[in-house]
Amino acid sequence: MCTCRLSIAGYQPLFDSTAQLGDIQPLSSAEYEALYYKYRNSKTALSYIADYTELDVVKATINGNSASRWQISPPAREYLMSNLNGSNSMSMQFEWNFKRAPDENLQYGVVEDFRIIELPPGDKIRQDLIAMIDGSSTTPILIPNLFPSMVKVPGEGKSEHVEALLREHLKGSKLPIETTYADVFLELVSANGVEYWRLKMIDSNFDPIRKLDPIIRDDLVFYGFVDKVFPKSFSFITGGGILGLYISIVFLLGQYIRGFVVDSMQMIMFEELPNVDKILDLCHKIFFVRDVSRFDLEEALYANLVFIFRSPATLIRWTKERPG
Repeated sequence: MCTCRLSIAGYQPLFDSTAQLGDIQPLSSAEYEALYYKYRNSKTALSYIADYTELDVVKATINGNSASRWQISPPAREYLMSNLNGSNSMSMQFEWNFKRAPDENLQYGVVEDFRIIELPPGDKIRQDLIAMIDGSSTTPILIPNLFPSMVKVPGEGKSEHVEALLREHLKGSKLPIETTYADVFLELVSANGVEYWRLKMIDSNFDPIRKLDPIIRDDLVFYGFVDKVFPKSFSFITGGGILGLYISIVFLLGQYIRGFVVDSMQMIMFEELPNVDKILDLCHKIFFVRDVSRFDLEEALYANLVFIFRSPATLIRWTKERPG
């Protein structure tokens, strides 16, 4: 499921629409090939696309008509127009989020992000909004660079733009990546006493070589690059994200290597002795003096045995091979 919402400075949302599961479909083979061909001049972009199969890239088509009416009281309407015409800075916020289809065997969540467009005093968008709200104009309002058409859909976190692809739209210029976001037309529709807002997407129709005319779409279109998610049984490892997974792997490998090295040293030191006759003879003496109740001698002999095992140099001397 994919939901979009447009609001102004904390007021009731102007636009709110959701693409249901039927409106979110993986790319067909032809659509995937067309996407791949579109970025044919960039190795970075092609490498990014190659990491995803056609089933991992979804096309979310969101109805351009808001799913909810614009229910604002007359005093709040006047207050909004007064603020738009005032000297205080305002902002427009566009939010989008993706929610995976429920699956009890997988861990998943809602991923979201937003884009804020500052509207300084006297901004053209503010003046156009005033004219549209008071009914003196019906001309759609152009809002530039409102949302990215290509976004990541990770297992959790933020649904950010795909910079590897959108960077190609700049064609080498140093402009911010946000200038590649899609423009939209915003329009207030009034029918049968009901008001609602409508958005129309201006598709730039990007091609790296040819200059194509933009296409005005009645829907908003997102291309989502969906990451694989782990089963819930691995959540104790993957819960910390990539960093947590990396630390877990390093920790486990470190523990394994450390244990292997330490155990090997003990095995070499105490299990691979060349000649243990003297040590065996010392052990026999300890058992003998214990049998005859000479505990003072047993204590002295046992101290010698402990000293031998605590001193590698003495242990080597005692266990070296006797000359033939």
